[in-house]
Amino acid sequence: MELHVYKSADEVITGLADFCVRTINEVIAAKGECNLVLSGGNSPKKLYELLVSASYKNKVDWSRTWFFFGDERYVPFTDKDNNGLMAKQSLFDPLNIDEAKIKLLVDQHIKQNPVGPDVINVLALNVALDGLK
Repeated sequence: MELHVYKSADEVITGLADFCVRTINEVIAAKGECNLVLSGGNSPKKLYELLVSASYKNKVDWSRTWFFFGDERYVPFTDKDNNGLMAKQSLFDPLNIDEAKIKLLVDQHIKQNPVGPDVINVLALNVALDGLK
């Protein structure tokens, strides 16, 4: 494990985006596809916005990435507090992600599409830059 120290929240997001791009590409090169588990809350929004920016969006073959939710609020999908809605608006729609690649139930997908012993390739935990507000 490496320790990275950043001076600002923007530097954290950029470092995380670089890590995600590098890791997703390494997994795709090794296995053909990558399973990415997304964090809940609002803190990942800035990361998603950076990943869809002109500087990042073409650095990953997003069509070879499966998306899952590590946690979700028990509210309707159309609710402003729904993590899936935020991810759809800030990540999936701008990248034109196929809805078939977005899964709410990790276990169901793994049973149908195993990719090897480490089925969760990238897990994005809450970065809590907003103090979990």
